[in-house]
Amino acid sequence: MARRTGVARPLCAAGVVLLVTALAGLAQVPPDTSKTQVTPTTGDARLQSVPINTVDGVELVGTYLRGTSGRDTPCVILVHKFGGDSTKSDWMSLARELNQAGYAVLTFDLRGHGRSTTVDPGKFWNVAANRQLVRPDRSGGGGGTSAASLAKRTTIKFDEFQPRYLPMLVNDVLAARRFLERKNDAGELNTNSIVVIGAQEGAALGLLFAASEFNRVYKVGFVPLQSEGTRHNAGEDIAAGVWVSLPLMAGQGTRFNAEGWIKSYPMIREKVPMCFVYGERDRKAKEDSDTILRALTAAGREKHKLDTKIELKRTDLAGPALLGQPVLDVNRQIVTYVKRVLTDRKAIPWSKVDPEINLIHLVNLRPFGFQLP
Repeated sequence: MARRTGVARPLCAAGVVLLVTALAGLAQVPPDTSKTQVTPTTGDARLQSVPINTVDGVELVGTYLRGTSGRDTPCVILVHKFGGDSTKSDWMSLARELNQAGYAVLTFDLRGHGRSTTVDPGKFWNVAANRQLVRPDRSGGGGGTSAASLAKRTTIKFDEFQPRYLPMLVNDVLAARRFLERKNDAGELNTNSIVVIGAQEGAALGLLFAASEFNRVYKVGFVPLQSEGTRHNAGEDIAAGVWVSLPLMAGQGTRFNAEGWIKSYPMIREKVPMCFVYGERDRKAKEDSDTILRALTAAGREKHKLDTKIELKRTDLAGPALLGQPVLDVNRQIVTYVKRVLTDRKAIPWSKVDPEINLIHLVNLRPFGFQLP
C-alpha cells in the first residue's frame, strides 16, 4: 500500500489585509516574543536549555538538542506525563538517542511542572480557563482569586489544576512547535517533518495536538507587496505520533475522544502514522491503543503499513518507566520506527514559516469535545 496521501479540506482564500484585520478583531494574543538566548546544559554545545513562551503567558523551559543536517533535519517533540517533567533520565536517554540518529529534539516541562512554573500575570490570568480552573495556592503566600491577588501571582503548579484543565496543556505543545519554527527559519531544521512522542497524559496531549493542527492553516511563501503566499495545513507537517501507554481517560475523568477526532478529521488517518507502545500487562493501555487502531481502520479502510504497536512482554510498567531499560529495548525500537516513518515520508522541501506573520493563538478545544470557560 502506498504512503497515505490526502488533500486538506478547501478553505476560503483571503487577502493578507483582510487576514490581518480579522486577526486583530479577534483580540487574540500578540505574536510570540520568546526570548532567544539559550544556555548550554552540558559540555555538548548541541544540548541547550531554552525558554519557550506560550501565547497565554506561561514561561516554559525546554532542552533542545540540535541536529547536524541544517535545513534537512527532521525534528522530534517529546511530551512528558502529567506530574512528571522532562529532565528525568528516561526522557533524556530517548532524546539523546534520537539526536544521535540525526534528529533535532525538543523536550520541555509542561506548564506547572519542573522548571515551567512562571507566568506573566497580565496574560495568564486574563484567560478565563486559567483564571477559573487553576486553584489558588493554598500555602498562604498570596494565593487569592481576586483581581488584585492574581495580578501579583507569577507562579503555578500542576497540583493546582482542576481535572478538566488538562486539555489546556496542548497549548504548551503548540508553543514547542513555534520554538522549532523559529529554529526552522534560522536554517537549523525542517518543521515540515515533525514527530511527536508522548507518554501517558503526554501521549493524549500529543494526539490532541496532532488533531488540532489539522484545524489550522498558515501561509507559505509570503512576500510583502509581492505574494500573499500559499495556504498550508499545519497538520500535514506531523510526520508521525508515538504514544507510550496512551490513556483515553486521563486527568481524573477527562475523556480524550480520539475516535471522534479521527472521524471528524480524516486527514489524521491519511497523514499521521502512529505507533502505540505499552506493557503486555497494562490492560488499559492495550485496550485504548486497540480502540484507536480500530478507529484508524474504520469504514473498511485498510490498515496503514506504518500504523503499528509495540507490546512489551511480561511487564506492567507504564509511560517513561518503559524507557531507557536495556532489557525492554524500547528506545531502540522507537528510534527504529521514527527512521522507518521518515524514510517512507522522504525529504519534504524546507520552507520558511514566518512566525511574525503566521500568528498562533490558543487552541480552540470545543471541536474536540472540551467545554472550558
